[in-house]
Amino acid sequence: MGLLHRFFKQWQKKSDDCTDSDSLWSVVPNFINGERLTVESGELIPVYNPHTGKPERQIYACGTEQIDMAVKAAMAAQINWQRTEPKERLQILLKFRELLSIAVDDLAKIICQEQGLPYDAALREVEQALLLLEDTPQWVRRLDGRFLSDSNKNNTTLYKPEPVGIVCGIDCGQLAMKAPIWVIRNALMCGNSILFRPASTHPSIGVFLADLLQRSGLPSGVFNVLHGNHRTISLLLEHKNINATFLHGNPPQEAWEAISQSAVRCSLALTEDCRAVAVIMPDANLEASAKILSRAFVSGCRNGQHLCAVIAVGSSSLGLGEVLSQAFNELQSTSDTPLPGAHLCEHTVEITNQMKEKLIQDGCSVVWRNDESLPESGWHTGMMVADAVPADHEILNQINPLPILPIIRVPDETGIDEIIQQNGLFNTVGLFSENVQEMYRYINKITSIRQIGINQLPRQPHAKVGLSGISDDDLLPFLTRTRTVIHHYGEKKEE
Repeated sequence: MGLLHRFFKQWQKKSDDCTDSDSLWSVVPNFINGERLTVESGELIPVYNPHTGKPERQIYACGTEQIDMAVKAAMAAQINWQRTEPKERLQILLKFRELLSIAVDDLAKIICQEQGLPYDAALREVEQALLLLEDTPQWVRRLDGRFLSDSNKNNTTLYKPEPVGIVCGIDCGQLAMKAPIWVIRNALMCGNSILFRPASTHPSIGVFLADLLQRSGLPSGVFNVLHGNHRTISLLLEHKNINATFLHGNPPQEAWEAISQSAVRCSLALTEDCRAVAVIMPDANLEASAKILSRAFVSGCRNGQHLCAVIAVGSSSLGLGEVLSQAFNELQSTSDTPLPGAHLCEHTVEITNQMKEKLIQDGCSVVWRNDESLPESGWHTGMMVADAVPADHEILNQINPLPILPIIRVPDETGIDEIIQQNGLFNTVGLFSENVQEMYRYINKITSIRQIGINQLPRQPHAKVGLSGISDDDLLPFLTRTRTVIHHYGEKKEE
């Protein structure tokens, strides 16, 4: 009996009158103070299987009572956890990584079931999460602190990082594994306790990870999982005992007021999925660029790190649409499964179909689409590449990443910056050109975006608020407070 089956058996609830097709229906529990708890609340949220469009799991939205219970458990556990030496914390996380590597297949199957990804794509996401844990030992060095000696004042000063307290992780994106692992590795190594709210589209992974952490020796209450909707997010952001918050993805509009208040009250890092724009310069290698863009776009439709637009510069890129069409056809012919589309929720499919019709009505040229290759059942709509899209078209301002790739044409380089700056969703740019030295000079002109690639697309989540970046050295001051100890060793005596 596999680990996945044993774990699901512990909370799976089947009604007496359910059919075989409904047998996977279960209530995904919260994980509070080391226990899996299913507490009924006012709102029941269905979790849909993207393959069938049917609800196969459900969660209850946590309210004030459940959040207060989790915060109380986290505060109690924090007292001893922050006193635990970094080397001991490391041993627990290394054991966690070991158990995680054993459960790779089970985790990939959960992602396939709740997100509709092909198995190989789900497996890659789990493997990338394991890679994140490889750098965990580096945190021991960062947490040692640093000494400064001032011989003129006969002082030595110790700067020692200490945990901030309770860290809240809120996932509103599509990275079922990388988002929680990122919070787990960083916050736990710094000695913080965690409240984690998984995205409601894939809630099971968070509880699964909580179970593995407990088996690894993590004390009860240090890691807690709470499910919920936008109201749950607002309650977490407004809670006075939460000291730092990570948000990944695009939070619901209803939560933005709480986000603005949280940014004032405590440390807040808003990380969002990569929203990239590619710029094809006149001298770019179109075939090589098209292969990179087609693969990035297909991968983005699967995991949310999305290529949102292509800006083609000058007349020499007029053949880009045809070359892109060939690249997508090659991908489709070599893929074992149909290339993905928008199959995450009914709302996304509806918006996608509306945007497709709007682009055609506005006179844009349909370069490539794959609606016919997708299964009839479930919420599916295929990908589309549209050429000659106006720079001010509403497709560029969609909050939800859609499986539509617009090609915008500009006569020269002067129009690129304006398009990028007008679109606040873009946080990554890829510049494609044969003249690399010229591209390095051009980078200095781009001031609104920090993640820039030359002949590639950077694909890491982007930190928007609270941090200057997302490297571990940037996270240290976010997840810790510095204790300063000054030792004055007296005047030096003359012999």
